[in-house]
Amino acid sequence: MEKKAQIWIETVIYTLIGLTIIGILLGVAKPKIQEMQDKSIIEQSINAMQELDLKISSVQGTPGKRTSIKQLKISKGELKINSAEDKITWEIESSRQYSELNIPIKIGSLNITTLSGNPWKIKIEAPYSYNITFEEKEQLKTFQPAPSPYVLFFENKGTISSKTNIDIFSG
Repeated sequence: MEKKAQIWIETVIYTLIGLTIIGILLGVAKPKIQEMQDKSIIEQSINAMQELDLKISSVQGTPGKRTSIKQLKISKGELKINSAEDKITWEIESSRQYSELNIPIKIGSLNITTLSGNPWKIKIEAPYSYNITFEEKEQLKTFQPAPSPYVLFFENKGTISSKTNIDIFSG
């Protein structure tokens, strides 16, 4: 009888030791996994912003020209079209510091800045010399993460006050 009790006690102790080791490994590995996921999301967001910039540039030379992005996926952060300041910004909270704090880095026409906070705030910004409008209005439009991709259209509405007017609207 004593032998059976000893086997059960050993089984419970080994199980607890195993669960403790798994818990410690998860505690150490989870932040690294989150950092790697955030790095991937930031890079995907930069690529999406570069595509937005390319689409806007493609219509800027010809009044009446229209193009679209049919698969704009926002999985994290907020995409803001700020018509008043003629810029588009993507802000992402991240457990990974992407660049030096408060020092913008330039990738093409994009400015990427890491702002302090817990978590970090990564700001990807595309300023324009064109007049940017959303649905023909000077307004701030914010796109949130969504399960399905957004569809955006870009149209050159001609020149207003010596600036090319690019209107963005969602479909």
